[in-house]
Amino acid sequence: MKYLFFNLLFTGIVYSQQAVVVTYDFQTSFSNNELKNEDAKKLLGSTIALANNQKFKLSYSQNKASFKYIDELSLDSDPRLVNISRMAFTSLDIYSNLQAKTQLTVRNDGTLVENKISHLNWEITTESKKIGGYLCYKPLFDENFIDSFGKNRSTKIVAWFAPSLPFSLGPKYFYGLPGLILEVTEYVNSHGNTFLANTIELSDKKENIKFPLGKTVTKEEYDRKFQYSEGAVLLEKKREKTKEKG
Repeated sequence: MKYLFFNLLFTGIVYSQQAVVVTYDFQTSFSNNELKNEDAKKLLGSTIALANNQKFKLSYSQNKASFKYIDELSLDSDPRLVNISRMAFTSLDIYSNLQAKTQLTVRNDGTLVENKISHLNWEITTESKKIGGYLCYKPLFDENFIDSFGKNRSTKIVAWFAPSLPFSLGPKYFYGLPGLILEVTEYVNSHGNTFLANTIELSDKKENIKFPLGKTVTKEEYDRKFQYSEGAVLLEKKREKTKEKG
């Protein structure tokens, strides 16, 4: 009944707005305190600091959405470190076609990778709180995946969505809830990576969400290409060393 209530509410107001633009701040609780090597500790500290200053913009209209990095960091910031921080902590640019249920991710090398939007098995709880004056409810799910070393891992996802904002969207690839996600945290081990809405702009006018142009490859094709890259060879050597130690 709880989930049915949300669905009815969502259906009743879904057409009240045509478009929405949301900016999100980012914060990670990851720390470099455990590192002993001072150079590595300094590098990771810089990467974390850059991640914590990154902002992203979610735009939606006419069943299309984009989630993009807002380049507001100092011109003195090392672009290489900015890219590393995005890969490690925040997000690459993602474009979603909700009608076709496909997503396009722009990789750091410029490759356009297309993937099917996955169904997320959210468990909506009765816990609530207000974010920016909007009443939000807490859904969560466990995301299982295989890491770079071939080990099974699980990430806990905790979100907060507002039923009064009738957009089944959120940061990155998080979607499928009966309302806009205003906050979401990915818990990796004991560390949390959080996107929190800063501004929300609603419009009754249709907007044109422009997707990047160019040749696209499937995620499977891109992963196969990576397997034969120089980086993959080095990664495989690291995996073997890890297995030997284990």
